Amino acid sequence: MNKSIEVDFEEALPLVSLREDPCVHRLVEELHDHTPCPIEISIIPTFKDGIDTYRIEIFYDDIYLSELSLRALVSSIGHNLQQRYKHAYWIIYWHLDSSQKTYLIKGIRSIPGVSFAFIDQVGFLCVEYRSVEDDLEARLNAYLDKFFDTMNLEGT
Repeated sequence: MNKSIEVDFEEALPLVSLREDPCVHRLVEELHDHTPCPIEISIIPTFKDGIDTYRIEIFYDDIYLSELSLRALVSSIGHNLQQRYKHAYWIIYWHLDSSQKTYLIKGIRSIPGVSFAFIDQVGFLCVEYRSVEDDLEARLNAYLDKFFDTMNLEGT
């Protein structure tokens, strides 16, 4: 492997800034499946515009692949993934202890259609769901409202 390229998340998965998101891992798997030769891929943590995010470094052999075709493949696979999976994001301003975060994430993951939920250390909540779930964001908002109303009643 004699060449490498770096791809920012905006180029690969513009709606997916969280490196822990399963779409990032799906992208890596599909890139391996759709290239005519072996490639090596690294997901590199990056801090950009105030958030923890990622960039992708791909090592390849330019005898089999050009940089242009590899970038086009990354973009195409990323686009297809974003058609199959949607993402919703919230900033949680309320300080949650670890048990409250766990309870919140377990509750969100129990909602039919949710495939991934994660809250980072600063309160950035990401939820991934299948694109066929039309009303999921409304159900998530209702769940979050109920969760925080319960916290208000408990005085936490």
